[in-house]
Amino acid sequence: MRYQLVVLDDEIGGSMTVQSIAWQRAPAGASQGMYYVAKIYMGLCASDALSATFEDNWVPGSKTLVLDADTLSLSAAANEWEPVPLDVPFEYDGTGNLLVEVQWAAANPAYSFYTWKWETGAARSVKAGSVSSPTGILSTQMSELMLTGTMALEADTFAGIKTLFVPGGSE
Repeated sequence: MRYQLVVLDDEIGGSMTVQSIAWQRAPAGASQGMYYVAKIYMGLCASDALSATFEDNWVPGSKTLVLDADTLSLSAAANEWEPVPLDVPFEYDGTGNLLVEVQWAAANPAYSFYTWKWETGAARSVKAGSVSSPTGILSTQMSELMLTGTMALEADTFAGIKTLFVPGGSE
């Protein structure tokens, strides 16, 4: 399977070091899922809506492998978030949309880990039944997800900060 989604820059709110990604489990299905030969990539997307062609959605040179697991095991009660720590934190610079792609070669058919989805109003996700598929089916529904990590602080000079404490001061 191959699943790609775009998170708009204004939904993130600034630059950050993404250390994990989490999905919220829906009440349907099993409380756990097992996915084999799983990979997660992050990078940038120039558009607010995706193309059905996976590779067309990446800003050239931005696709970064952040998780590579022989087995990815997810387990959560209904409505709980299941965090997945990344092997390599992703440095999101806050300028542009974040593209996330999840791939897995096979899953344990006894487990179906369903996640909550929300209606985005635009084609913000694309899914294919095979990792090698160059294209997939577009959808306006996207899995709910949560990015965790460290938000970056705005860089400023000491003089710029000092003026913020002076009545009427500005940079």
